[in-house]
Amino acid sequence: MSDFTETLDAEARKCALNMIALWAARQLGKSGEDADEFARDFIADNASSEQQQHLFDKLSRLLREKGTGTKDILQKVNEFSAVAQACFSSFKNDCP
Repeated sequence: MSDFTETLDAEARKCALNMIALWAARQLGKSGEDADEFARDFIADNASSEQQQHLFDKLSRLLREKGTGTKDILQKVNEFSAVAQACFSSFKNDCP
C-alpha cells in the first residue's frame, strides 16, 4: 500500500470518527460549540485506536443512559464508516 493510500485511509477514518462523534453528541443533547467540543475530544481519544470494538464499547457506555441501543450505535458506526470510505475511494482508485 502506498503512503498516499495509507494517508487517505487515515483521513477516511478521521472523517468517520467526526461524523460518529457529532451524532453521539446530538444523542447526548449537545449542540453548537458543546457538540463540536465533544467531537474534538472524542476524536482525540479515539484517533489512535484501530479497533472498532473499542469505539463501539465506548459509545455504548456513553449512550446507554440516553436509551440509544447497541443496534442503533452499530448501524450508525457502519453507516458513517461506509460514507467516509466512499468519499475517499475515488482518490484511492486514482493512486498509482
